[in-house]
Amino acid sequence: MKNHKVLVLGNQLDHEGGVVGFNNMLLSNFSSDDFSLYYFSYGSRTNLFKYYYLKRFLYIFYYVHDLIKFIKILVKLNDIRIVQINPSLVAVSLFRDTLFVLIAKFFNKKVIVNYHGWKYKTFSFLKLFPIKKLFNYIFQNNTHQLVLSLSFKNDLKILSKKANSISVITTGVEINNIVLKKNRYDNVIKVLFLGRIQKRKGFLELVNAIIELQKTNMLHHFHFNFVGHEFRTGFIKKMIKKLIHSGVEKQYFTFHGRVIGKEKYRLYSRNDIFILPSYTEGCPVSVLEALCSGLTCVTTPVGALNDIINKNNGLLIKKKNPDDIVRKLLYIYENDNLISNEFSKKISNESSKLYSIKSICNKYLNIYKKIVDER
Repeated sequence: MKNHKVLVLGNQLDHEGGVVGFNNMLLSNFSSDDFSLYYFSYGSRTNLFKYYYLKRFLYIFYYVHDLIKFIKILVKLNDIRIVQINPSLVAVSLFRDTLFVLIAKFFNKKVIVNYHGWKYKTFSFLKLFPIKKLFNYIFQNNTHQLVLSLSFKNDLKILSKKANSISVITTGVEINNIVLKKNRYDNVIKVLFLGRIQKRKGFLELVNAIIELQKTNMLHHFHFNFVGHEFRTGFIKKMIKKLIHSGVEKQYFTFHGRVIGKEKYRLYSRNDIFILPSYTEGCPVSVLEALCSGLTCVTTPVGALNDIINKNNGLLIKKKNPDDIVRKLLYIYENDNLISNEFSKKISNESSKLYSIKSICNKYLNIYKKIVDER
């Protein structure tokens, strides 16, 4: 079979963030005799990341430059069969990608729109009749859409009747990096939060839950590890002050700051529970990494987490509800088989099969084959 090129569009690969992280994994692990992946970087430049106003000012010039470069590539490389664009369902991202989608269609390329994020305000706006029609024409007609969760797929069905052009694929994990959860050596349950430390990640509710645990005299059975950088300067200091003023001693929690690389995976292995009380999510890699490491996950049923977390690997909690966090943590304490070595191994084995980046790459390959075979 002829070798087909797939042109994947995204931010520069030295950017931070989940989308770039996934694109790096996809490019590094994808292997096929029939398809080759090529990367086209566009958008804001990494070296301007700290210069907010300069970045904004120069963006339009880079945007025009990227459009011209994109057209030249499509003219020069005739064997590009598929263009894979990676927006989030947010206004800025959709505006940015509109011309790239239209240009790809003009050159008769198959187009994949791979939504990595989801904003319900934007979705509500897209349901308005004139906007819905425009969105359908640009992003849904003659494209194959990829989403991170079944709920996102159902949302897109509302905007388009072409449900067969929508596939659900999660992000993936580099299994070789995983360090399996270590056997428990004491009676303290270690709870890990890893992510940006901010309100919309449910961090305030988590702090309030710790305070409630203190009131029940059960806090001494737990230790909380917080990993990540704060979204707004002073937020962590404010949370520490809140905990201490409520009678929570420092011995029950640790702020580790931002942890990356091998140390991050070792940190997963030293905990029993992974907790993420987010208000909204796509498909957070941190949860997949925690599952593959063997941690029992306690999360809100948002985005792909509603599909991923079940009685075989964790518990779901209500959004913005500290009391429910307390209930679920105490439930795990009372049913410690949910953090046993056997349960941990089962979680790790099943999750590694499902979310290995190799497995995810095979799903992409099947979609590429299906798209190329379509008439």
